[in-house]
Amino acid sequence: MGYPEYRFKGNLNCKDQKWPTTFRFEAGQQGKNPELYLYPCQLNMSWRPTSRNRLDYKTSIYYREDLSSSLVINKKYQHNLEYLQYWDLFSLKNFQILFKIKQEFNYSERYQTPYYHELPSLSLKTPDINLGFPGYYQGNLDYLRLIEVRGEQEKEGYRTELLIQRRPLGKKLWQAGGFALDLAHTHRLQYYQVDAGTFRREAISFGLTGTEKFTPRLTWTNTLSWVEAEGTAPTVEFPRLVTNSYLFSTGGHMTSRLGYNSKILTANLAGGYNLSRKDNPWYPVQFVTALNIDQNNSLRFNASYNPNIQQYTHLYLTAKGRYQSEKDNHLYLDLYYDFLQKKWLTLELEAKLKQDLTKNVRADINVRYSFFGDGLEKARLGLNYNWHCRDLFFGYDLNRKEYILQFSYKVFKEAGFGYGSGEQGFIWTGADTWGNQSEIW
Repeated sequence: MGYPEYRFKGNLNCKDQKWPTTFRFEAGQQGKNPELYLYPCQLNMSWRPTSRNRLDYKTSIYYREDLSSSLVINKKYQHNLEYLQYWDLFSLKNFQILFKIKQEFNYSERYQTPYYHELPSLSLKTPDINLGFPGYYQGNLDYLRLIEVRGEQEKEGYRTELLIQRRPLGKKLWQAGGFALDLAHTHRLQYYQVDAGTFRREAISFGLTGTEKFTPRLTWTNTLSWVEAEGTAPTVEFPRLVTNSYLFSTGGHMTSRLGYNSKILTANLAGGYNLSRKDNPWYPVQFVTALNIDQNNSLRFNASYNPNIQQYTHLYLTAKGRYQSEKDNHLYLDLYYDFLQKKWLTLELEAKLKQDLTKNVRADINVRYSFFGDGLEKARLGLNYNWHCRDLFFGYDLNRKEYILQFSYKVFKEAGFGYGSGEQGFIWTGADTWGNQSEIW
């Protein structure tokens, strides 16, 4: 005997140049042991009114419940919002403000894994400002409200950071060939507010910066400076909130950075050493490289190594890819792999590929994998036969583990029908039931 399955779904795809938006959802009942589900429920929305501001919002919701016992099997969500704005003030060009909201929660792992919500993070950045004799300076003001969720408990903390730094622009102290020597100066303030109270610390540094420009794209920068620092931070009370502690230490500091920058490839290797400390004198060694083919296709690798404890503190790979051809081939990829935890934090892959084998026969591949959702959600391989005004499909569904024979009309696909070798058997449905419709998000 078969069993009933119901679903209600919708897709919205707006390709407006200023408001590109996609929204898709599906809800219903499935499985021999009936389950109520809401997934996918995903909204991707962008706003591009001009080249100087943009808004990106992405949200995903997953819900699954056992109807026989009313037990919530799982519920989780992801919310990400980012707004970037540039503006001018009199003769000063390109002030920048960046506003972010980030939330992620998994109900079934709430007691094993702490979740951190940025509600919100705000960054204000000034352009390089010429102050005359002192040189060019730039200011950054950052604010973060961070919420830690562990099981049923929540902890809240605030961080405000002000950074004023001298930029290596304008006239140099000394220059010869590709080498330039200049002054270095930074002033950094941090304020923290947590349940245990308020913390403050400050660091001022003066020094010299030497830059060797090997090629227009490859530079090596070394800085020798003296730092005066005071104050404390909640390193015990809320360690996730604390940042850049190695910069708040009195004494002589030496830093080095090797950087490569081209149109599509950037790579930076940076580190440092505190000449006045015997314990934990090393800065983190950081390596970041990014391949940016275009706005929709990129690859980024980030590694951070702490020589003081001889351990990696960050080691991850992120990538995104979007492809759509005129022949209705689609590819979507979004991944984030943490090598230290040895697990995927994000893995969303969807591919719909068609290849003509003869005039009337083509191969169809339809695959969707979601780490956020149910893993391998769709995996269908088969052949499609062009039968005048009709389509005849024969293939295999790896997810359902059944063979499929499907008949549909090209003009009105919902009038078709299909037969699966599994428990469902005969199905009165449109082609969309077996995944023929594009569901790229």
